[in-house]
Amino acid sequence: MYRKLNAGAKFEQLSDQYTMDGNKTHGDTDWFFGEYSFPKEFQDAVMSRKLGEIFFVDVADKEWHYIVKENF
Repeated sequence: MYRKLNAGAKFEQLSDQYTMDGNKTHGDTDWFFGEYSFPKEFQDAVMSRKLGEIFFVDVADKEWHYIVKENF
C-alpha cells in the first residue's frame, strides 16, 4: 500500500481496499480516543503526528498493523 501511495494513489481508495475490519469509509472512521477505543500505541502515534502525515503503527501483541493518515 505504501508504494501505491508514493506512486500517487489516493489514501481513501487504498484504505477501502486494504482495511482489516471491512470498514469501507474511505479512511474516515470518525474515531474517538478513549480508554476502551484503541491501543495506547495507536493513540500515542496519532497524537504525535502532523496533519496530512502518513505513517505506520504496529500493535505487536495483537498483531494489528495500521497505515494512518493524520487528519486531526
